[in-house]
Amino acid sequence: MAKLKEQDFRKELSSGSLKNIYFIYGEEKYLVKKYTASLINKAVGKNPSEFDFQKLDSNTSLEDIITSSEQLPIFSKYKCVCVNDYDINTMSESDYKDLEKYLTDLPENRWQGLGESKTTESNTKQAYIDKVSVPLGKFRIPPTDIPNILPQQSLLLNVASQAMADAGQPLRERRNEAA
Repeated sequence: MAKLKEQDFRKELSSGSLKNIYFIYGEEKYLVKKYTASLINKAVGKNPSEFDFQKLDSNTSLEDIITSSEQLPIFSKYKCVCVNDYDINTMSESDYKDLEKYLTDLPENRWQGLGESKTTESNTKQAYIDKVSVPLGKFRIPPTDIPNILPQQSLLLNVASQAMADAGQPLRERRNEAA
């Protein structure tokens, strides 16, 4: 993971070209808080959904942090997991190695759910979906809205549709209109 100078970090924020992970630290607590808030705002917006943003405390286990980080975003382009005051210096050696492996084995765009899958023995418990498509007309989505749909939303529509079919429920049902 490359070390960024403050000026370079500000450029990344303003361009919107975010990396998969940031570790923000420093003596100036005000700047740490300011840049963390700016990064969260850029990644998931001012009022993020709890599906796309999780704030964890320093007592959170590494396993829970990794699990949270691997969840796909639903309503935004990124999944943002913020861990406040996490002290890497107090980690056990095995946790540190697990964290190091997790951070160095990052598929490009992990948090976006896009990109090519890298299947190796070291990450066989992980799975990535390369492409999701929605047949036109299946969900009555206006054609002008289709380019704005995130792949995760398309996947959610397809999975929900299949679950309803498996349960024997109709996808569309006429509503009773009041007289």
